[in-house]
Amino acid sequence: MESLRAALGKRDSSAVSHILIQFSYVLVRAIRELTRVCFVYRYSSPNFEQDEIGEPVLEAVLEPGDVLYMPRGCIHQAYCSPGDHSLHVTLSTNQFNTWADLLEVAFPAALRAAAAEVPALRRCPPPDYLAHLGVRAANVAEPPDDGPAFDPETDVVNPRRDDLIGAFNELAQAVMRRLPLDAAADAIGAGFMRQRLPPPPSHVSAPVAASGPDAAGTVTDACVVRVTQEEGARLVVEDDAVIVCHPFANGRLLHMEGGDDENDIEIVITDGDGTEGEGGGVNVTEGEPQDAPGTISFDLGHGPTLEHLLFDEECVERGVVVKDLPLPKENRIELARRLVEAGVLAVVG
Repeated sequence: MESLRAALGKRDSSAVSHILIQFSYVLVRAIRELTRVCFVYRYSSPNFEQDEIGEPVLEAVLEPGDVLYMPRGCIHQAYCSPGDHSLHVTLSTNQFNTWADLLEVAFPAALRAAAAEVPALRRCPPPDYLAHLGVRAANVAEPPDDGPAFDPETDVVNPRRDDLIGAFNELAQAVMRRLPLDAAADAIGAGFMRQRLPPPPSHVSAPVAASGPDAAGTVTDACVVRVTQEEGARLVVEDDAVIVCHPFANGRLLHMEGGDDENDIEIVITDGDGTEGEGGGVNVTEGEPQDAPGTISFDLGHGPTLEHLLFDEECVERGVVVKDLPLPKENRIELARRLVEAGVLAVVG
């Protein structure tokens, strides 16, 4: 959810022109530059024209080595100082990591769950709803902001419209009560694992040689294994399997790849047996085949063992002996070998 970019401007030119920032943003100056900051939007944008932006809330000259922090929603406009070239490097954080992004994932699943469980949502609206809802009906029902106050004795009252809006709000509450926030968080976390780069050797808890295919071949019941990086994996449930999502197979060319089409996340409500139904667990599916790069698929029954192995504080700090995993010998060795081969675990003893 971070990115790095550089911008070079020719002498007396604009290095960055009216760019909207939809994430937290740090700008590091390498060459002197005049920068202007305005507010406030959610998403990144193409360049604005000068007459499309307001007055700046900050205007400053940045000297080489200066750092400027810009919160989400700023419009950044940079100029070269007279007679100088311009060069700056930007580091952005928290891209697409807002409450709104979480709710965008959760809302469709909540609506599907509510429609399956609440019969009222599956009924047709009253035949007259089109006559009482819409732009024309709203304009009649609501006086202009700069007009006189509503007068119940002379102005038109539409109780039917009020009834329809009340019914709509009641049904919307039924949807809101079913927001699968845990599954939505898992889906966003899995997407983050898919986009981030593998940790550098300085940020892992064991030598590089302690994980990978060669190390996996040495795993026995007596080995001690430990996660190579705390919070370096995410568990999600997909159909009848537990998926370990991790960044250790990611390449630099795929870092932060994906957009609105490639990165869509869907949460499917299931009955817990892998089939869609009217209740049960909330599972996550992202349209990728099992064991795609960065994912490892295990039987659903392995979930508690994986959760203990990857996230238990003592296991993360000290590791665990393979024979102590609560699985049959064949299964626990296979599980440990697959995680070591992927780089999620390392052999430390």
